[in-house]
Amino acid sequence: MDDSFTRLLACKNMGAVVFDQQLNISRIDRNAKSIILAVGSPDHEKDLLSLFPEFIGSEEILENIALGKKKEYPLYG
Repeated sequence: MDDSFTRLLACKNMGAVVFDQQLNISRIDRNAKSIILAVGSPDHEKDLLSLFPEFIGSEEILENIALGKKKEYPLYG
């Protein structure tokens, strides 16, 4: 990740996780790893659905986003 982006995330106590098209973690910064571990997700969980089970059932939408067929994830609430 770009060094400036990493510094910006750190000062805001945020992290970044990049997922590949199979929804597996391809890159994770130090802050994101700390946050994930702090909320109780085991370090061995390496995919989007195990880290964020609220996305289960949305696999088709996520696949379309990963393939560039869709630009955003609809939030309802």
